[in-house]
Amino acid sequence: MISKKRKNMLKKISLLLVTIVIFFAFAEISCRLLYDESENYEKRVWETLQDFRYSDYFSEGKYIKPENGLSYRVNDNMLDKERYFPFNDYNTSKIADSGVYRIAVLGDSFTSCGGLNNKECETMSYTKQLGRLLNNEANNVKGIDKFEILVFTRGGINTYQELVLLKELGMLYNPDMIILQYCDNDIGLTRTELGFNENGLHILSGTRFLELGDRIVPAFPFIDERVSWFLLKNSAFMRFLSYKTNIILSDKMYDVESSFDSIREMDKIADDNDISFIVINFPPAAPQEDNCGDPKNNAQGLAAGIDLHGELEKITNDLDVPFYNMCNHVDDIHSILTNIEGDDCHYNVEGYSIAAEVLKDAVLETFETQNSNE
Repeated sequence: MISKKRKNMLKKISLLLVTIVIFFAFAEISCRLLYDESENYEKRVWETLQDFRYSDYFSEGKYIKPENGLSYRVNDNMLDKERYFPFNDYNTSKIADSGVYRIAVLGDSFTSCGGLNNKECETMSYTKQLGRLLNNEANNVKGIDKFEILVFTRGGINTYQELVLLKELGMLYNPDMIILQYCDNDIGLTRTELGFNENGLHILSGTRFLELGDRIVPAFPFIDERVSWFLLKNSAFMRFLSYKTNIILSDKMYDVESSFDSIREMDKIADDNDISFIVINFPPAAPQEDNCGDPKNNAQGLAAGIDLHGELEKITNDLDVPFYNMCNHVDDIHSILTNIEGDDCHYNVEGYSIAAEVLKDAVLETFETQNSNE
């Protein structure tokens, strides 16, 4: 005979289950009637996503590696060089000619011409300007006939992904120096380049995109793909939850230690190969943020609960790595904001010119110090 206490417990459990069923039924009906999935994306991005199929991507000989969100070639499992080596001669020799001092620059959208139009990008990116400035000084540098800048970059990548580019691509070209262009948002989680939404956010790198009939949707992160596929195939509410979960995690979670550990590993690679290493920080010039003012107001640092620029300086000091911060070379970081409509982050030509001058002096000083110690 079932006790009164047990009956009450069963009633509560039954009531809870009924409530859950009703909630999910209401949510499912609401999403089917009212939720337009295309509204999550800019129109061009939504259309691109619907045209995108992994099978098509494979037919192009490429695939995305979930653990780092980067694009690889199917035939040899190597990084997609055309994607991450965009401003260089693809026939560049692995060993530089005698008298050539080779510099590998790693960076994100600031290094990929963010804030510049196509014409400006050809000549006025900070890496192009840096190359010209250094080569104007080459005659005054003993033993150097030419400085060669090799750029390894892609918009939206973080420090960990830049570390992967260095290890799997950059070091193949035997650089004499490594320059890391840091950005405040490098403390964000590793994200894939596929799946941009209307807020300019990426989907987490561990998330796969599933083909469900006439749509492409991001799978639930951290859930078995088969389970995720079943839920998303059969439920509009689950598709809503999956998308929102990915965006919340991508936007609100940080992996500060991964970013800082990546800097430490880059420094170790440089030391092990007798290569100079420089770090320069490009804080976003967003007008609504004070990324160069009171550390307590730095948007990314505040979100992660740290004095971001202070921690960066401390880490590089501990590693004895030259560290430069654009905040220290511009009176008002907002004054160098690009004039491209809708871009509230990147620099204009003036900003990149300042960065190039800073890096020119940094490279020459580091080169001189290195030679004097030999």
